[in-house]
Amino acid sequence: MLVIAALCCFITGAAYSSGVSSFAASALGLVVSPLQKGVSHLHGFIGEKAEYFRSIDELREENERLKDENTVLSRQISELEKAAKENDMLYYFLGLRRERTDIKYVNADIISRSTSNYTSEFTINKGSFHGIEKDMAVVTDNNSLLGIIVEVGATYSRAKMLTSYDLSLGIVNERTGQPGILSGSLERSVKNQCEIDDLDEKADYKTGDVIRTSGLGDLYPKGLYVGRVTELIPNSLDYTLSAVVAPDSSLLETDMVMVITDFDRTYGEVGTEEENE
Repeated sequence: MLVIAALCCFITGAAYSSGVSSFAASALGLVVSPLQKGVSHLHGFIGEKAEYFRSIDELREENERLKDENTVLSRQISELEKAAKENDMLYYFLGLRRERTDIKYVNADIISRSTSNYTSEFTINKGSFHGIEKDMAVVTDNNSLLGIIVEVGATYSRAKMLTSYDLSLGIVNERTGQPGILSGSLERSVKNQCEIDDLDEKADYKTGDVIRTSGLGDLYPKGLYVGRVTELIPNSLDYTLSAVVAPDSSLLETDMVMVITDFDRTYGEVGTEEENE
């Protein structure tokens, strides 16, 4: 069409220059003029479409650039959130260190979780290479006991939560000082609870009582926060009492933990009569 338009313009110019009559020139103009307008409109249309597709390409490039920037920013935000959470956890554990200067610990991340109707387990990213051993206590950022290490590899460790049916430890009632044995059960584990069984029916336990570790057996530090008593269940057959305890820590809400690797076994003990003298 551009070629035809060019030829028409050439013919028109030749006609005027060669003395063609005004009638013939007018007739030729009638033919050429619509073609010229059509070519002009076509040129404008092509220009608009070219500009449109050029804009589309620019928008695509801009979109890809923004996606890359968003990915980088998201990664940075994730790293900052993790750093802030770790900083908060270390702050809370600093409080524990101020109270118990004898405690040594290793921080770790929970890398997997496994929960069933009778046990709850989790795996952390630290192991024997980092000084972790079996039966060490695992605590959360609010200084409460989460579980106990049951298996150790070079760079990982597996732990069970307090609610697991095959786990038990010595505890003490913070209010009364009365000791007991905390253990999981098939019935309670599904409710994220555990029990203190075989208490004397006249034992001074009340709902709301704070339960802490007693340090019995020297496996776990004395005084770690475990949870609170939520229910008392009397057993009329053997005249005993069971106290239902709800642990303060939840496995699903915990990502970072501390493993207590060492502590003073004599912490809080009263000296012998000779030592006191």
